[in-house]
Amino acid sequence: MVNKVKVRCRYCEKDAVVRIPYAKLNLCSDHFNEFIVSKVRRSIERYKMINPKDKVLLAVSGGKDSITLTHIMYKILRELDFKLIVLHIDLGIGEYSKKSREIVENLCKSLSIDYIVFDLKNDLSLTLPEFIQKLKTRRICSLCGIIKRYIMNAVALELNVDSVATAHHADDVLTYIIKDFILQDYEAMRKLVPISIGVPGIVAKKIKPMYEVYEYEAAMYVVRNKLEFIDIECPFKKVKSLEDSVRKFIEDLEKRSPGIKISFLRKFAKMYIGREVEGFRKCRVCGLASSGDICSFCRLTEKSFGKPLGSKVREVIREKIGKAVV
Repeated sequence: MVNKVKVRCRYCEKDAVVRIPYAKLNLCSDHFNEFIVSKVRRSIERYKMINPKDKVLLAVSGGKDSITLTHIMYKILRELDFKLIVLHIDLGIGEYSKKSREIVENLCKSLSIDYIVFDLKNDLSLTLPEFIQKLKTRRICSLCGIIKRYIMNAVALELNVDSVATAHHADDVLTYIIKDFILQDYEAMRKLVPISIGVPGIVAKKIKPMYEVYEYEAAMYVVRNKLEFIDIECPFKKVKSLEDSVRKFIEDLEKRSPGIKISFLRKFAKMYIGREVEGFRKCRVCGLASSGDICSFCRLTEKSFGKPLGSKVREVIREKIGKAVV
């Protein structure tokens, strides 16, 4: 019989529950929490994401990553002196969307965080599945991304927030960088920085506070803090996508060279911050950001429903903001 040797936390006498290879740290649950919160705070400071008195719009889906970031942002908002508003987009994907919305609303209420819900069905009389049916497309993730990014940007501009925060972590960002490089989509690749400056009145400043947080760290944080999150995958998620292969490649690299993810992302940020908004102009229909004459959302909705819906989205958002206290 082999007796297991317990490993102590680096900072106290408690048993360690996790090892962070790149930092060479064994941590107990409490010090792990401190480590992750501190890591997010340092990223915000390193990349100058948030200034005192800023108003930050945080996009929260209900998944483990966005729930983790909501909890951490709540913990540091007084210290960094900013206001937090949560945005949840209900895509109308049956029970999946219903459960996600419930989780987000419950968390916001428990933490007394102001929040806004944009409901595709109630606010635009359509759902993501209806979009898919109309377009008969297999590029569902791309379609969903266009819809969510447009709504996030529109809400941010109408609320006049200083930045929009998303819960993309190191594994997400690095996967997208490599995928975009392989597909030679360099325009998309250069947008994967921790902070994008934005253009007043056209596109909001975007920040990624979990830019240097690993996926397993976010997963452990949400479990260790007993936070509820949507633990079922989106029914439209691709199986065995290019992204999955890239993620495996990245994980193999990290095992051989702990810390290589963070090292790469810092160099990437240094190279591309400030270059991500080149070429933006106003959509002639809705007035928001576009790389051409008409933005992707207005072009998409015109193709699907016979008319662009960008202006309608902005009207709905104005009405919501008028009724909400934010």
